[in-house]
Amino acid sequence: MTKLTKIRIALTLGAIVGIAPVTLIFIWGLIYLVIAIVYTDKIALPVTIIAISVPSLWGCWKSYAAAMASKPRHPRDWRVIASVIVATFWAFPCSAAMSWDLTILFTFLMPGLTAAIMLAVTECRARRNGQNGKVTAIPD
Repeated sequence: MTKLTKIRIALTLGAIVGIAPVTLIFIWGLIYLVIAIVYTDKIALPVTIIAISVPSLWGCWKSYAAAMASKPRHPRDWRVIASVIVATFWAFPCSAAMSWDLTILFTFLMPGLTAAIMLAVTECRARRNGQNGKVTAIPD
C-alpha cells in the first residue's frame, strides 16, 4: 500500500467522521428551514442559517477534495479558507442556541477542525513536492 493510499484512507475516514454527520444534519434540517421560510413571516433566521451553512460546508468538502488529489495543490482561493474559518466558528452560535450543550458544540466544531487539518495535510504534501508553500488569502 502506497503512502498516497494510506493518506487517502485516513482523509476519507476523517471526512466520514468529521464532515459527513453535520452535512447530513444540515440536509435533514433543510427541510424544516424551507418549511419555515414558506409558512412563516419571519424568514430572516432560516435564510441566515442557510446562507452561513451552505458555503461553510462547501469549503469543508472542497478542502477534502484538495487533500485527496494525487498531485497536491493547496487551494489558495480565499473563499475556501474563509469558509473553513466560518465553519469552525459557526459551532459557537449553534451551541449557544442549545444552552451551550457540549455535545452540540463538539459536533458542530468537527467540520471546521477536520477541514483545517485537511488543508494542513494538503499544504504539507505540496511543500514536500516542491511547490511554493506560502499560504496567501489572495486568489492566484
